[in-house]
Amino acid sequence: MRLILASLTLWFLAAAVRLRELEHVIISSDSLGPYLRALSLSSGALPRPPNPESGDGLWLLAWPLTQIAENLTHLMQLRLAIGGIVAPAAFMAAWGFLPTTTRGTQRWIASMTAGVLVAMDPGLVDTLISGARSYGAPELIGLATATGAWALRGHTKAALATVVLLMLAVDHHPLAAGLGLGLVAWWMRLRGTLGRRTLTMAAVLGATLAIPRMLRTGAQAMCGEGPIACLAGVAQSNVAEEVSRTDVIGLALHDRFAVDLGWMWPILLLGLLISLRRDDTRLAGIWALAGLCGVMLLGGLISYIRPYHLRIVAVPIAVAAALGLVRLWPIGLGLACSSAFWGWTERPVGPDPGALHRADQIAEAIVDLPGDLWVDQVWWDGPPRVDAPAVVLSAVLAGTKPDRFQLSQDATMILLTSAGPPAPWPPILEGPGWRVHPAPNAAAARRWVQERAARPHSQGGALDWASALHPNTARSEDARWWVAPQSE
Repeated sequence: MRLILASLTLWFLAAAVRLRELEHVIISSDSLGPYLRALSLSSGALPRPPNPESGDGLWLLAWPLTQIAENLTHLMQLRLAIGGIVAPAAFMAAWGFLPTTTRGTQRWIASMTAGVLVAMDPGLVDTLISGARSYGAPELIGLATATGAWALRGHTKAALATVVLLMLAVDHHPLAAGLGLGLVAWWMRLRGTLGRRTLTMAAVLGATLAIPRMLRTGAQAMCGEGPIACLAGVAQSNVAEEVSRTDVIGLALHDRFAVDLGWMWPILLLGLLISLRRDDTRLAGIWALAGLCGVMLLGGLISYIRPYHLRIVAVPIAVAAALGLVRLWPIGLGLACSSAFWGWTERPVGPDPGALHRADQIAEAIVDLPGDLWVDQVWWDGPPRVDAPAVVLSAVLAGTKPDRFQLSQDATMILLTSAGPPAPWPPILEGPGWRVHPAPNAAAARRWVQERAARPHSQGGALDWASALHPNTARSEDARWWVAPQSE
């Protein structure tokens, strides 16, 4: 019972730290993609991964949230609260790694230190508010660390759960496959505690779950330029300039440890090194170090690794560091207190505070309009303030039927504009740098844009929601409302 209460307390702490940043959650195609794809199930279609790097586990875990949430803000509240699960995962992992002969006070301090470290980690909070920086891989690896600790004690179900969690983590981000190096390092101990039969079952389960992802990765690797070059091209599709492998890895390490964790990183490193030297904590240290090396190895191989990729191993490193300091418990206790202060004061800030409320507000206003709706956007100037997929997602979560949103030339065009000149139709809503104009149809919106002397920075965005709500009929050419159809 005490373990449960401690786990719940840590989860509450971590969730509170994350929920206070709700207004800073970033709305983008990448962050909303998993939830939009999950909505495809409502149309009877099997969703596709929202981006080339991800797998089916990404939208699969997003689907339950879309069935509970009542609008976009509620959806992100749930996501931030769930993200706090890293804290109890780290606590249970540390508790499981330590032998039962460890003094009670030392075991409690080490386990609570591990939980507080990840609960207050500003980097993990930043990953959540970004919505797309490794997605849920840090939480899934955290849970896999906890189940792995108990698998080392001979629990078959924990071993199978570890495999499932690792496969889901790789679906959220492929660099999570680097933790496979940790499993290799654990192999002999697992063979002794679980036996060959259980390991065979786990291997078969993992291979089966990996089939869809391996087929997709294999197809991506056959672009004709060599497997590594092809996969690097997928990973670097949004990178403007090339950087050397050593610079990429060095910058990632610096920003993850020196920036995310500040002056605490030397103490974490000390704890990690001590854990590798002690027999009773070596397995935790090996898991953390092998996982970190595996992630960097994969990232270096494709010359694409960022600080947020190293957050995938946040829980393993925090657990190993806390266990390394188990006999130096005053230092561990000081580290936990310092982490709490650091995490409470170093708060990430999103580029557009209030974006969630704005999307919900627009969604609530447009659903009262009659007939079919085509929600799209035009970015004239300044920072983009409105996002069409976010508005549609919010409306559908609130109960609006997906069929109301159509790429039809006869549908009312809900034009979301960022800055720029006012449209001839009175806005339904407006705020600093944005307006919502109800154009009669796509042709009217097209004529208005074409009559302007200046061209917008970008236009369009409806394809994201259309391909999710109508996956069998949505076509990219139908979403290009600024191009006159051939019938005109």
